[in-house]
Amino acid sequence: QHMHTEPSDRKHAGSHPMLNSKLAFCLLLLLVLAPGPLLLRLQLDNAPEAYFPENAAAVKMDRMIREDFPQDQVLIALFKGDRVFERAFLSKILSLSDARAESDRVDRVMSLGTVDHIRLTEDGFAVEPLLGEERVTADRATNRTAARADRFAPGLIVSARDDAFALVVRPENLSGSLARYALKAELEAGIREFELQDS
Repeated sequence: QHMHTEPSDRKHAGSHPMLNSKLAFCLLLLLVLAPGPLLLRLQLDNAPEAYFPENAAAVKMDRMIREDFPQDQVLIALFKGDRVFERAFLSKILSLSDARAESDRVDRVMSLGTVDHIRLTEDGFAVEPLLGEERVTADRATNRTAARADRFAPGLIVSARDDAFALVVRPENLSGSLARYALKAELEAGIREFELQDS
């Protein structure tokens, strides 16, 4: 008589794929769930200062330059449309400019109502807002002409086609992407608050 062990071996070998699949599933589940708590604590930051140590030569040089020159980062909101030079719209822009200027994150706000305009007078010159509240009229064309009265405004604050103007926010020295994102979010919230988002 001959004894055959082949069926028993096949049964034993056939259990391996099932064990392997369960083990693979458990490992996959572990890889998916384990990083969860760590991801909640993860803070993304693509700011240049996040990649260089404090004592790096480039960081030291940048710090020295910032002592003599202002912050070169700005946030710009562009307002374009037929009604941007209407009195109601310009009044809201002035209110938005004042509100943003009060933020601790903001160094200066430049808009039609805040940028300086030098005007000649009989006894010299006067420095006044380019298009402050006292200069805004009910006539849209007059407001547009006043906005272009400054030699530097066209192409800087006012578009060359006279159909748009910018509000420029110069922040304080912000560190990290989250601070910059917060500044942007605050400006967007202000635009919605004063109902300027449809321009």
